[in-house]
Amino acid sequence: MGYQDSDVFLFYGLIITFIVIYIMRKKRLTTRDAHPEDKTAYYRTSAGPAESQTFAITPEDIKGIFVVVTSDEPQTQLMAMSLSTQALLKGKYVRILLCGPGGNLALKYGEEFILEPINKSPQMLMKNLMQKGVIVEICPFYLPNMGGSPADIVEGIGVAKPPEIADGLLEPGVKLFTF
Repeated sequence: MGYQDSDVFLFYGLIITFIVIYIMRKKRLTTRDAHPEDKTAYYRTSAGPAESQTFAITPEDIKGIFVVVTSDEPQTQLMAMSLSTQALLKGKYVRILLCGPGGNLALKYGEEFILEPINKSPQMLMKNLMQKGVIVEICPFYLPNMGGSPADIVEGIGVAKPPEIADGLLEPGVKLFTF
């Protein structure tokens, strides 16, 4: 009983398929490979293959989130505040920076949009977060470029200082979210 040409092609085809799958999985691991069963994400450094190292991040490693809101779209702003609220409820540190059109959230007399299904506005959730100790700051370039002053912003919202913002963004265990 001999092998037919089709059997040989099938064998080598399977070998090549497994090699391609192996290579593709290795490439995907260089960015992020989440493992839902142990809730650990494995990352590799962006260095070349010889210098790269794999390290694991678990939910316990995440100390908090840094949320940057630049959108003027109320639904996007509401989602940013809603997710910030959820992170805070899970015991994580939350800090919010409002920039560009997102800075309109900080205005005392800004337009508010009540959205379904929670019947709240992004400003309402933001003020609730502030009452719970969340730091909310406005971009230092927002007021001077819109012709406003610190008197125009909601009480409790600070003007961000770039060196402090950089420190907050670079702090280990802090994840950045932009909306």
